[in-house]
Amino acid sequence: MKKLTSLLSILALGMGLVQAQPQDSVEVSIEGNQVTLRAEDLQSLSQVDLNRMIRELAEKTTLIQRQQQELLAKVEKQRRNGEITDDQAEEMREAIIDRTEESMEVISELMEEWGEAYGERWEAWADEYENRMEAWEAQVESQAASPGTATLPPLPPLPPLPESGVAPKEGEKEVKKGQKIIISDEGIIVEGGDDGDEPFALRFRERKEEEEKEDVEPDREHKKIDRTETYFDINFGFNQLLEEGQFIVYDEPAEQNFWKSTVFELGLGGKTRLGNPYSKFYLKWGGEISWQNFRLNGDNILVKGPQRAAFTLDTNSYTQSKYEITYLNVPLMLVLDLSEVGEMDESFTLGIGGYGGVRIHSERELEFNDFEGQEVEEERENDFYSAPFRYGVMAQIGWKSLKITAKYDLNSFFQPDRGPLNGENQPANFQMASISIGLTLL
Repeated sequence: MKKLTSLLSILALGMGLVQAQPQDSVEVSIEGNQVTLRAEDLQSLSQVDLNRMIRELAEKTTLIQRQQQELLAKVEKQRRNGEITDDQAEEMREAIIDRTEESMEVISELMEEWGEAYGERWEAWADEYENRMEAWEAQVESQAASPGTATLPPLPPLPPLPESGVAPKEGEKEVKKGQKIIISDEGIIVEGGDDGDEPFALRFRERKEEEEKEDVEPDREHKKIDRTETYFDINFGFNQLLEEGQFIVYDEPAEQNFWKSTVFELGLGGKTRLGNPYSKFYLKWGGEISWQNFRLNGDNILVKGPQRAAFTLDTNSYTQSKYEITYLNVPLMLVLDLSEVGEMDESFTLGIGGYGGVRIHSERELEFNDFEGQEVEEERENDFYSAPFRYGVMAQIGWKSLKITAKYDLNSFFQPDRGPLNGENQPANFQMASISIGLTLL
């Protein structure tokens, strides 16, 4: 047995020598006897069959890895195009990776079973060879063979290579070939393979036109991500006329009551995402109508003279003195919206932009008691030399549908050289500003 172990080591060495360099024979000395191993005998131990199995294993592994990368790339493309959400993409990626691991485990189990079967055959081959070697040694000793004349007995035939698909043992679960994972608009499905399918295949199925017409279960239907959503705004707040950007000095005729000078706005338009489905930037556009009310303190009123408008202190005792202007505006705003992909106004928002508008109505309303003590309500429609157009800048901050909006007109509230005079008898520059709180409904 010791000689057999040594001889098998020599055989292994001989195989390496045969593969390393071509030669006719290898001579070795065992206990003084010269033993010649023929190259053709060693060559019969080539690992062509084993190399073929290793090559098939490598090709199959590479195929699975390539299919995995292709599937992951398609899922990422769908995610970027907004066809699926981040959560759905993550679910698909996990399923693909799990299925790949399962495929690799199947290959590993098959190779392990193949190796065990091949190992059993090699053990049987080694036992047969050992018997031949023992018989040969006994023959040499009985015949007292002279050195240099002994040759090795012929090698027994190599064990045949087992099939790559080893039949399952009793009690073991048979591995189904051709199983595939299908990723489509309907979700993720793992199906058994059909005849002709490659084992361990991963498939990506595009949805057919007729399938798109069929109704799908609500919980499996992906949300369609629209680039533009229609919105409706409703805002209420306060506005003031500022003189040179400052609040009007206390007790001047133009002073307004802040809490009773109000603005009310109704808006309708669209909110369009800029860039890819993951972009957080939007363009908010549309139209709105705004009612600006200015309530004067005390007995001051707005009057229209032949050349200009003026704020004056009247002799009547007024219970209400205000003037109203209605505008049709076109706002345009760049908005940062931190909502999830496919959602709008579901998180923090911040916007900045501008607007332009045209005056569509203006009037003055007065309430007072006449000389007989009768209550009088007077409404006078007039422009009071107010500017027919307006334009300015705006900013907005919000959380979900709740918004706070500030606006500041850059143009003068009155027409040039038609507005009230200031304390230095010069035309005053009045500009309108407002702040409001409201809701944006999509």
